[in-house]
Amino acid sequence: MFRKKNLQNMNDIVKSDSTNIEKNVSTNIEKIDQINVPKTISDKPHSMLDESKYTPDVLVDMIKKLDGHTIKPFFDTSKNKITYPFLANIGLDVTDEKSLANFVQEGILEKQLHEKFIVCSEHPNSLVTSVRVYCPSCNSMNVEKLSLYEHKKCGNIIESALLTSDIKSCPFCTHEIINFEKECRIPAMWYKCEDCSEKFDNATIKLYCREHNHDFDLSAPKFFRSFSYVLKDSLVTGKMASILIKKDVSKILERFKITPKINETLQGKSGNYHEIPLYGKSVDGKTDFMMFIFEKPEGIDDTDINKILITILDLEPMITIAVTTSEIKPGTKTIMEKYNIKLVQGDEMSIIKSKVEKILSAP
Repeated sequence: MFRKKNLQNMNDIVKSDSTNIEKNVSTNIEKIDQINVPKTISDKPHSMLDESKYTPDVLVDMIKKLDGHTIKPFFDTSKNKITYPFLANIGLDVTDEKSLANFVQEGILEKQLHEKFIVCSEHPNSLVTSVRVYCPSCNSMNVEKLSLYEHKKCGNIIESALLTSDIKSCPFCTHEIINFEKECRIPAMWYKCEDCSEKFDNATIKLYCREHNHDFDLSAPKFFRSFSYVLKDSLVTGKMASILIKKDVSKILERFKITPKINETLQGKSGNYHEIPLYGKSVDGKTDFMMFIFEKPEGIDDTDINKILITILDLEPMITIAVTTSEIKPGTKTIMEKYNIKLVQGDEMSIIKSKVEKILSAP
């Protein structure tokens, strides 16, 4: 079904000086041991999202309907946890923030700071705190805030626990007060302890850890950060994202009895490891497939292709596809043809899928 096209081996590339690209590739191959790539394949986190029901395009459409295209956190005081109610809509636990982190890694969402607040230094995972005001003399919490207000019309000054609103008339001149903010001013404020009758300017203020029932000082606070997750701009404007391409092409591979693996790490003949955005191996083991995705507004040039040539020459796949929505420079297309890299260009998923199917169907 598929015909494997012979590529020059690495030794031939190193010796050859017929073109600049071959010189660049050989130089990169000689330096490949210096590249900081993983020597073992690490486990990648996966959400429990039912992808048969909530495909990436469905997920994107759901997030587009949210205010600001953003998945926002909710402070659930009953659970003493930050939750994400949106997750319940796609069958996930509302506390499963790791799934949102996976969507960030897959290029669907961007993580941004939502809120930062003080938590107990002894119990930083206890999020429910409140402010307490104490009398500095007797340490009572029975403290009231007092103020002086002056009636500008007559100059009378009165002490009151009320700052505004409820004062309807001046008790000295009996003149009706219609607009408190314009007719009165507040020259001073202080506190009064109802237990010991002490008056003071500065109350003792502490934070209270409600879950563990103790006060804590503000001198060495710890901070808790909650995050919201916003849909990437490229998805809001309708442009294709790499994760959507990988997911949809994976389904095509399955129809051709090729097992797809997204973001696969493989060891080449040189002993070095290579990261491949989408890799596939046929059930009979006779066909292997690699797909690379390029997203550069300024266009794809030789430098971009050089990076994947190292992988191609070290692994020698039968089918290699480069998918891009960007322009390809003429000289770069020539290089791709020389090394049998199939070019798939398009900014619509239907176009990309059609071209990939055509490549896979070729004898």
